[in-house]
This record gives sequence, C-alpha cells and structure tokens, in this order.
Amino acid sequence: MLQRKHLLSAVLHLPRPLQKGWTCSSGVATPIRHVRATNFFWHALPLLIAFGTLLGCTSVTLATQPQDTSITQPQDTSVMLATQPQGQWYLLNRVDGEVPPEARDPKIDGLSIRVSWSSLEPNDDDFRWQYLDSMFEWAKRYDKLLMLRVMTGPLSPTHGFTDSVEGIPAPWDQRLTREYAKLISALGKRYAGENTLRVVHVSGFWRSAEFHVPRGVAGDQRMVGAFKRRILATAAAFPNQLIALNHSPEPFSEAVVNWTLDKLGSRACIQMNALKASTNTRWIGYSRIRELGQSGCACVGWQFVGPSSNSARFGGSFDEAVNLGRAGNPTYWEVYRKDVRQIAPPP
Repeated sequence: MLQRKHLLSAVLHLPRPLQKGWTCSSGVATPIRHVRATNFFWHALPLLIAFGTLLGCTSVTLATQPQDTSITQPQDTSVMLATQPQGQWYLLNRVDGEVPPEARDPKIDGLSIRVSWSSLEPNDDDFRWQYLDSMFEWAKRYDKLLMLRVMTGPLSPTHGFTDSVEGIPAPWDQRLTREYAKLISALGKRYAGENTLRVVHVSGFWRSAEFHVPRGVAGDQRMVGAFKRRILATAAAFPNQLIALNHSPEPFSEAVVNWTLDKLGSRACIQMNALKASTNTRWIGYSRIRELGQSGCACVGWQFVGPSSNSARFGGSFDEAVNLGRAGNPTYWEVYRKDVRQIAPPP
C-alpha cells in the first residue's frame, strides 16, 4: 500500500488546465483567437435549443461523433487523472538492470524500468515474469512508483518474423504486430492492477524507445499505422495508466503525436529523451515538447541525454539543462544515477 505522501501527491498533482490564450484541437496547441468562431457556436447552442423548444419542437437531436470502443477508459476518471507522474524518476542505466541503492533516495519519486522483450518472452508464449515481479516488490518495499518500457527492435525475440529492415523486424510485419499485442496483453493482465505503476511507454521499433527508425523507412507511410496499432494495444491493456510516447523528429512523428493526443486525451504523455545544457531551443524535438507543456495540452516530461558528468556530450552544467527543461512546464524528469538531486520547482 502506498504511504500517505504518495496519496497526498495524487490529490495535489492534478493535470494542469490549459494555459490562458490556448486551446487544444486534435492534439495541437492553438491560440484562442483561431477558435473563437467555433466557441461562439457552442456557447450559443443552448439558446438555439431553447428557441427550438419554444417553437414546439418535441425533440432536438444533435449529430455526434461515434464513440471509439477500441480503447478502454477507466470508470473513475478522477482517479486516473490523479496519476500523472511527478518529480524525479530514476532511470536505470541498463536494460534489464538491477536497482542500485541510490534509487531509494527520498528525492526520487519513482523508478523508470527498461526491460527487453527477449528476456520477457525468450520463446513463443514462454513468459518470464521474475525480473518485473522483483521490480514491483522493490517499489512497494521502498514506497516508489514505476514507469515501464518494453524495449523491442534488436531486443525482440526470434519468433519467425517474415519481414525485416536491416536485420530487425519491420514495424509493419503482421506477425510482429500480433506477437507484440499478445505480449502487451499478458503484461496488462499481470500488472495493470498495480497501484505503483503510473506510466507505460510505447517503445519505438528500432534501437531505442524513441521514434528513431532506419533512414530508408522513415518516410514510409506504414510507420504511422504501425505506431497506431502499438499505441492502441498498450492503451487497451493498461486502462488505468498513462501512455507515453518518446518523441523524436521523424517524417511521421507529428501525425503519430497528434493522433495519440486526440485519441487518448489526458491519458497521453509526450516526452523527449535528449535534454542537455546545449540543447538547440529551435530544434523541433525540444520546441514541440515545450509547446505542449506550455499550453497544457499534454502531460510532458524530459529524459536527460545522459549523465552531466559526460561534459562533451552534455554541453554544460546540469542546472543549465534543467532551466531549459523548465520552459516546457514538465510534470516529471527522468534522471541518471550521477545526477540524483532535488530539482526545485521554478520560483
């Protein structure tokens, strides 16, 4: 059972409302002036209905969009909305890695787990839960929350996938789609009811959790459909968790992000995994997350590019990177081992 501090945090850390001057439309942050005409219609609609009733209309029927039943929504929305990840999350340095003592630090709100598909299911339908079970036991013992990534791409098992790209299962391979959906369904049956699990990431198809793909297929329109199927499977298997995308600029990225925000609404988290002191603020990988965070259109987070001790790659101090990240109004940060410290809220 979670201790009192996490129960209180769940109550206090409700999703931020849209910032003044912005609205969301199909996952896109839009200035209010662009939607005033639409807003006028909806504000005037009750008057139109009342006027029609006075004229003797026995009923008023409004055209509505059909409900999408492919995604299961939790019954108690207020509970789900209170589960946005907050604060610092300790990112395990290795896939399938053990938890070091530093992760118990009181400054750490949660643990970010990366587990390989091949270790979870080394053989077809042969699921191995020991590693993840131990992570959930650890989280309960030390009163921490969890976010989960299943790493695929080169860490996928060999299940006879028929189509491949540079030796890795192709994102649109039908067997890959079926096997991944089966894995995520099994994971959901085992862990979706765990109160410690806050976020489930939709991993990419290549060598990381991000959208990166081989250059030759980045423009392939099948990529959008491949991500949609993976997102739907994850959202259905974990109806009480937030679903996170690890954004990176690719030709298909915006279509996937906008569709996800439109489909999942407040269940969607979007993050960028390369924050550093020398981040180019004009780079779309940074500016898109900043826009979403500033507008309140999505739960957003940052993962640092690596430990700040690697000065050549990090390009400056840890605090400089934090200041860049704060511009995106994030709810959470994924931090490497050497940078475990309190990230104070902005003044």
